[in-house]
Amino acid sequence: MNQKEIEIEIEIEKEKEKENKRWEINKGFCYTKHTFIGVHQDHLTLRTIGEPILIEEKYGGEWLYGSTLITERRGIFPTKFVKIIEGKGPTKEEFLSLNCHPVREFDPVILECENSLQHLSERIYSTRYERVKGKNIQTIFQIMDQLIKFRTEFLSKKTPKESLFAIKQRIVSNLDQINAIFSIKKQVRRENGDPAMIDYLGVCKAHELYLQNNHSDMISQTRVTGRITTSNKLQMLLDFQFIITSMTEPTTVIFQLYSAKDKTMISEGFSIEKIVAGGGMGSKMGSNDQQKKQLKTIFQDLNENEINSDLYLVAHVFRLGLFNKEEKKTKKKENWPVYRRPLGCAVHKIDKSFIQSSTNEKQNLSLPIFFHPEETKFGKLHELVIKNDVNLLKESSCVGVNIEIKCYMGDYDHVIKTYPDYEGNKLQDIPPTIKPRFPEIILPNYQRNDLYITLNGCNMINAKKLKNLELRVTVRNRSESNGQQKQQDGKNTKDEPFRPKAISYGGAGETMDMYTSYVCSSKSDPKWNETLKINLTPQEYQNAELYFEIYSSQPNSSQIYSVGYIRLTNPDNSIIDQGEKKVDLYKWDTKLARKNTLFYLPTSKESKEKNSKVISFQNALTVTVNLCSTSLTQHERLVAFFDWRKNINNLNEVFQKLKYVNSSEKIKFIAKIFDTLFEILNEKGNESQVQERIFEEVLNVYNDIIKTKGYRSVLDYLLNEYYNVEKTNASIENQKHFSTIYLTFVKTLTNVLKIEEGDKMRQVLQTMKGLELIFKLIGNSYEFNKKFNPNNNNNNNNGNQNNNQGQRNIQSQTNLTSDENFKEKFSKLMNLFSDFMSLTEPTWVKSAQNVALKFFKTLFTDLLKIFDLDLTANLLAKMIKSVNVEGRDLMRRDKLIWIKSIATGQLVEQTESRKIIIKVIKEQINSNILIGETLNEICVSIINSLIIQTFQKSKKKNDLFQWTTQLLPFLHEIFRGLEYNDQLINALKEEQDKAIDEQHTNNKQELENLKKNTILKQEELKKKQNELESKNESLIQDIKSKFNQQIEKKIVIESSLISSFLSLFHMTNSEHISILLDSYSERIEDQTILLEKIFNLFLNILTKKSQLILKIDDDQFENSGLLESTDLPMARFLVIIETFKNISKLLTKKFLGENFQFNIWRLFVLSLLEFITLPELRTNKKFSSKADFIQDQYGDLREVAAIILDNCWYCLQDKIINFIPNEVEYFLKLLLLENKGLVNYGFEFYFTLFLEEFAKKGEISGIEQGTVAMVGSIIDTENDETFINYFFNRFEKKFAKWRSIEELGKEFLEQLKQLIQRSSKLKEFRGKQFEEEKSQVLIDIIDYLFKTQRYQMFARYCQLLCDLHVQNSNFTEAGLSLLKLVEILDWDSNSSTDNKNDNETNKDNQKKNENQKKFQTASKESLLKKAIDYLNKGKSWELAIEQIQYLKLYYADTYSYSKLNHYLSKESEFYKNIVTVDRFYATYFRVGYFGCGFEDEKYQGLKDQTFIYKGKELEQLSEFMDKLKIKFPKAAYDSKDPNEDQKNGEGQYIQVCTVLPSSMDVLHGKKIVYDRSIPEKILKHKMEGKVNVFVYSQPFKKSTIKSSNEFADLWIRNIYMITEDYFPTTCRRLKVKKSKTIEISPIQNGVNSIENKNEDLISIITKYQTETIQNTNPFSMALNGVIDAAVNGGVQMYVDAFFQLKYLVDNPKNEHLVVKMKQLLTNQLYILNVGLRLHNRLCPDNFRPFHDKMKIQLETMNKKLESSLKNIQPDEVF
Repeated sequence: MNQKEIEIEIEIEKEKEKENKRWEINKGFCYTKHTFIGVHQDHLTLRTIGEPILIEEKYGGEWLYGSTLITERRGIFPTKFVKIIEGKGPTKEEFLSLNCHPVREFDPVILECENSLQHLSERIYSTRYERVKGKNIQTIFQIMDQLIKFRTEFLSKKTPKESLFAIKQRIVSNLDQINAIFSIKKQVRRENGDPAMIDYLGVCKAHELYLQNNHSDMISQTRVTGRITTSNKLQMLLDFQFIITSMTEPTTVIFQLYSAKDKTMISEGFSIEKIVAGGGMGSKMGSNDQQKKQLKTIFQDLNENEINSDLYLVAHVFRLGLFNKEEKKTKKKENWPVYRRPLGCAVHKIDKSFIQSSTNEKQNLSLPIFFHPEETKFGKLHELVIKNDVNLLKESSCVGVNIEIKCYMGDYDHVIKTYPDYEGNKLQDIPPTIKPRFPEIILPNYQRNDLYITLNGCNMINAKKLKNLELRVTVRNRSESNGQQKQQDGKNTKDEPFRPKAISYGGAGETMDMYTSYVCSSKSDPKWNETLKINLTPQEYQNAELYFEIYSSQPNSSQIYSVGYIRLTNPDNSIIDQGEKKVDLYKWDTKLARKNTLFYLPTSKESKEKNSKVISFQNALTVTVNLCSTSLTQHERLVAFFDWRKNINNLNEVFQKLKYVNSSEKIKFIAKIFDTLFEILNEKGNESQVQERIFEEVLNVYNDIIKTKGYRSVLDYLLNEYYNVEKTNASIENQKHFSTIYLTFVKTLTNVLKIEEGDKMRQVLQTMKGLELIFKLIGNSYEFNKKFNPNNNNNNNNGNQNNNQGQRNIQSQTNLTSDENFKEKFSKLMNLFSDFMSLTEPTWVKSAQNVALKFFKTLFTDLLKIFDLDLTANLLAKMIKSVNVEGRDLMRRDKLIWIKSIATGQLVEQTESRKIIIKVIKEQINSNILIGETLNEICVSIINSLIIQTFQKSKKKNDLFQWTTQLLPFLHEIFRGLEYNDQLINALKEEQDKAIDEQHTNNKQELENLKKNTILKQEELKKKQNELESKNESLIQDIKSKFNQQIEKKIVIESSLISSFLSLFHMTNSEHISILLDSYSERIEDQTILLEKIFNLFLNILTKKSQLILKIDDDQFENSGLLESTDLPMARFLVIIETFKNISKLLTKKFLGENFQFNIWRLFVLSLLEFITLPELRTNKKFSSKADFIQDQYGDLREVAAIILDNCWYCLQDKIINFIPNEVEYFLKLLLLENKGLVNYGFEFYFTLFLEEFAKKGEISGIEQGTVAMVGSIIDTENDETFINYFFNRFEKKFAKWRSIEELGKEFLEQLKQLIQRSSKLKEFRGKQFEEEKSQVLIDIIDYLFKTQRYQMFARYCQLLCDLHVQNSNFTEAGLSLLKLVEILDWDSNSSTDNKNDNETNKDNQKKNENQKKFQTASKESLLKKAIDYLNKGKSWELAIEQIQYLKLYYADTYSYSKLNHYLSKESEFYKNIVTVDRFYATYFRVGYFGCGFEDEKYQGLKDQTFIYKGKELEQLSEFMDKLKIKFPKAAYDSKDPNEDQKNGEGQYIQVCTVLPSSMDVLHGKKIVYDRSIPEKILKHKMEGKVNVFVYSQPFKKSTIKSSNEFADLWIRNIYMITEDYFPTTCRRLKVKKSKTIEISPIQNGVNSIENKNEDLISIITKYQTETIQNTNPFSMALNGVIDAAVNGGVQMYVDAFFQLKYLVDNPKNEHLVVKMKQLLTNQLYILNVGLRLHNRLCPDNFRPFHDKMKIQLETMNKKLESSLKNIQPDEVF
């Protein structure tokens, strides 16, 4: 061995050592950096960027082994596709709860932002985006700038973590705005804004979010009455900048929100005080951060109703200074008084568009200031500004209030958490301005103590001359010692009566010692309309009064004129009542007045009378009181209830007071009411009556407050926060009181449920209504008891020494000495409850059970506070089973809703209880899923909830495996649910079809009635027909819309079931599926059935393109340029392909060899092939950027499927023969794909089948059959020529290598080529207008296949021809197309088979021939039935009866008498239709094609050819020509024969006219004699039912001299045309093979006309003689048409032209025609007389004048013809 060989061996050994190296343990954590699509079974597909992965093993430096954190999928993956991090990663629960990704660059929203920016920049100038240019283009650029800015800010390391979520929300808002511009559905998102990714949420949850986002109207949501969402609230931040006015004095601005709709201020006032003169920054504008914050406020919690109430921001501006310049001269500057004087008002509308723009970024506003000449209008100036009052004056353009506005959507707490800062200020530090009203929901933790006083105005009756009135308001203490206070140096030395800092405009403004109104200078009845907020603690209200002073201000002084006061509390300690109040004013004696004495105004009538300093008079001040307090009440009975100890010996009276408190007041003080009740229970609990009464009062309060809006949210907070041991803010004393009530409530509830003890109907019903409350109070109280009694006994520990006697009495009476004893009692209570729910008597119990069941949904959470998981689960399982729902649909529904709440709760999150609960849930779903649509929908939601819980709550690695295994049996419920839902959908579709058919029938009847009306002219008839058709279309659309809504709802449910199905497989691996099969059954046959169901559902998912599961809208795909909603379908595709990979392992391991089951493999292979050929996965999109992104993100999933199929394909070996012929076409579909790799796979699969059939059978008939099935798809492809060249070249090369099949292969290719060439002509005729051309092409192919004995292909193309006719409603032709196929089938033999080995005698072939024989018989029978149905629809009942004869013979021979009976009935029905139903036959048209313009090959030799076209019933020539013009828009059209220039010219000339059916007898001049005994309808069918001769008449004149009598020289040229086949046939166009022209003389033409008219009259007279017809209009018009024409000269023209001697002399050969014409006219007179006598009997009274007119006209006609028709007797015409 030389040196080189030694080196090679060493390298080989190194490679082997590297391959055999064991995995090195190196656990760690990483995130997906790039997507990696695994193609092998041991690969781990990394499909989501940023997906967390646990590294379990490391191999070298290139590959890792690990599992995804969320779904726990395992496998190997390349190191370069992930980013490894140091340290320990988050848990699954932690990761899913994060608002932002731990690695910023991997955050889903940032990735979405980057991709959207990329696609926008590529597509923004595309022609497909012309619609967004103009006004939107700037918006798009601005949004793109914002996205770039926010992305940079998010990725910057300088940005703190707490700010990331706020930035993320802004990005999402901009992305949604972009989608709105392009009319794209919003991205489906999680709560944190991330796109809904399946790997993070699971299939079910992602689909649920999708439905909520796009189909919310289709989702039945269980709404809990009383719970109000607040996510749509608005927080509006106002940042005051500066004000510019024309004044030189300081100003004050007060901001408020005003509802123009309600005409009221809806917010407190926010005041900016003492802004410096000249328009500069105020003194507080920028000196420090604290002062800056005082220039900002947040208008808090604006709801949607307020936003929609015509909302405005109002700014009232006041100037501060002197009255006039004289004061400046008389006083020093430091002594100048400061008066508030009205200046003006500014407003700005707050609408949704402004909110939207200010949500994206702050809005800088400059609000113009308006003022009014009349100062008295100032209080309502904002209303005048809004109305644009003509008297308003505006400050100069440079004057205004400058502010910045920023809006935030969401609750206040959410906003300050999500958006922590605003320009360096924390939002939580900016003072809020709240509303002077309670919110919609008053939670127990909502603390507020606000009293608002609106100063409406003052009526100074006795002081009308006063001017410059100023109102000053202070809050003072009411004290009996006030009058005795000592004064020292003019100051109070003790008991200062004034409350400092007790007044403000609102919470965000400064507080004041004294409020001073603006000065009203011109009137003695000022209207201030200002609202003050009183800032006092609840305790300070008891001795508080509002003190009012009216000053008259003069330039040099201000003098007090009158004073008044109002007490803030009533004698019973309740707060002053709401509403408008009058405050008496007292004139002050100015001689005795000193400022200090103003503090001691008397507070009662007695003291006022004793005080000589005060004189009362009639002046009064009007104020409005508005209390918003959760600490103070204006209800005196509630005050008395809270102060219950004053009446401790009469508790009934105490409870009675509570009864009369209104519900709105109760809900406001709910926590305090309950605390009081529990306090009474603790102190008086030794009395059993008190215990029961407290229990009753709790229920009374509950039943009262549930009538109020938002009660649900209040109760939620009360029970989950206030009475929650971990979150409570109740006092320790109240907590202790509450901690013992569970003892009383359990005892009382137990007594209530013993319904055998007396009549308890009312008590039980009331208890059931409040059941949820009672159980929660018991559970919460039990937890509080454990807090205060950790040893769970009744001995008082050191921390509870002062427990009172009442509490000890309660414990002793209930006989609970230990925690175990209590649990035992509570278990008995639950068992008692189970027994109660199973009762059927007395009857009122059912009502109580219904009520109780509604509140069971929260029961398990309360039980878990007392029992462990296992016991709780068992108790609930027993209760579920005990609920009797037999015959009670509503209760059955409520029971399922309860079960759903359990399925989403804690019991299914814990392994201990999960197994018990899952089992009972499955039993309930199994028994309810098929009972009604509503229950089916709830069962589906329960399954979804279980799957979502399983995916999201499994914290440990093994949990997901175990929990998923428990859920796999639910597959059976999914299958049953889908089957039931399909039945509902099919039933709806059948009902819809029935309704549409009924409407069509009604419309046809109306059309037929319309056509019978011969009074209408043709134009009017056509107009009426169009109106009826339009009305019919509108009604049909209404029917479709109605049913489609219901069907779509069912499709939504179906999609949810499919999501459940996919979600289960998303969480499974091959081991799961193996366990599922083994647990299902040990028999392979049973396992096969289950797998068949699974594969059939996969096929259903992949082939139902209308479902909401996998659909990707192709148009939006190309238009949007954004990610939109393609992520969900693509992720689902990944789930499917991963499932196929797992199943392939199972199939190759378990279902080969002896256990081979072809149907399983067939369904599996078909599923893979269907997946590979899905149009949603194609990558040749017209706009490829988005497709490229998907390709980069997910790879070509079809290639993965092809590899899976390839691995399995060669494992099947000799079994692949089973895929021939039925599955051949599916393999061929791969050759039509744009991916060359997939094309190669497809060709190899196909060629393998080719070889296998030839090897086994020596022929390829199966391959031929399957290949022909694909010919239509081949020619429909855009690149069919490329495909054909590729296909034939590849095959020729293959055949060259396989000499044994070369000759056979060439023959196969040649025949296939012929078929493709003929079929490719169909491609030239796209559109409904080419139905005749397509029919002819298909007929040519059918004839070719019949001649070449390719009967399988023949059958397929016959069916295609039938389908084409059905699409165009040509039902007779459709039936005849099927009959062509019926002709080659036989009842007895297999003559139509393509097999060449039929004569073989081996058993296999005999069995096969028998099967073929049975198949043919069944096929012939089925085809005949279909053909008969189509012929029936086409009203060709004679043809249908002919075909029934074959079925009758067959059924008689096979003794199928029930079927024979059915078709005998059909035959009878068809015969009845023939003689009773009016049929309107088709119109026929002659079309000739002339000119060199038709020489092109695409016109298929139309030049110089003439055809007869079969039109629709009553189709007009104009309608037919419109269709021709679509096909030949450049052609010239005329009814005349073409001249030589037109025949040989370059253009196209089309001769088109209407033709009439005729016959060979007429053509040859034979007289047609009609048998009058045959009904008219049958005669008409004999004339038009089967026809191949048509006639077209052209009038002409031989003489050039114009005659005075047009009848004398009117010649007729009849052109007879004979077609190559009879109508009806399989085509509606036949070539004219022969034509003949016959000229008719004028007298012969007259004879023919009179003879035809006589036949018409005889026909209609016979009809009215033999049938009972109500409508005589057609009969009247027929008679009048002949009589009127004759009287008006029509008959006389015949007499003048042909009855003169000169005519006989000139035309002696026509003497017999003259005699015949006279006989015909004699017959006509006789016929008219008979008809008129019949008309006399039949016509209604209102037609009598018309009848008399015709009678007179007929007499006139008789007289005119009397001389010409002497001695001629009429023939026997009747």
